[in-house]
Amino acid sequence: MKEVVIQKNGLLKIKFNNESKCENIVDTIKESFKKFQSDKILIETSTECKYGKSLILEQFNVGKELAEYFNTKGVQIGVYGNCQMFTDFTENVARNRGLSIKVSKDYATLKLWLMDN
Repeated sequence: MKEVVIQKNGLLKIKFNNESKCENIVDTIKESFKKFQSDKILIETSTECKYGKSLILEQFNVGKELAEYFNTKGVQIGVYGNCQMFTDFTENVARNRGLSIKVSKDYATLKLWLMDN
């Protein structure tokens, strides 16, 4: 299950817990955005995803899908947590396609980045 919370300053926070399914993570982010229409999204992943041999392809696809959907919408996305879907590689794939995204393990730094930009 996921939890969606709108915080102050128009920040949409999407929290994925251990029961969340990583296969649908991008679709869930899109659905939450459609519902709340925030230009700043903070994603917390406490889900530990294990994909094995195709992990790099899955990371590529997540970065590509996020960029294709969000980069024309002026959305800024920050991601923190321990889901293997969101890594520096995922961030680079999305950034190379024009998306403003940052993946970090430091919540405070990430939230500051979102609020300052």
